[in-house]
Amino acid sequence: MRIKPSKQAKAAFNSPNSLPIFGGETDSDLSLVSNASQQTTSSSDLGYSYQLPSNFTSGSSHARSLLAGSYNFTPDEIEVFYERSKYKG
Repeated sequence: MRIKPSKQAKAAFNSPNSLPIFGGETDSDLSLVSNASQQTTSSSDLGYSYQLPSNFTSGSSHARSLLAGSYNFTPDEIEVFYERSKYKG
């Protein structure tokens, strides 16, 4: 998924009450709660900050189920990758 150019500042948000939130604190695309493997309150609702595939509409049931199969979910595993730009000096 690509972040919308106007939403670069909202790519990820850290909260003391949850794991990283992707897409901003209030309108999040992907929110993983603390102790996520034992909760059903993590959520997926792509389209706020991250671009959806062209055949998806933000807020639709299809967009909400794209990553996790449903809006609320319990993850089995979580992997987060960080891409670092190469220094050009």
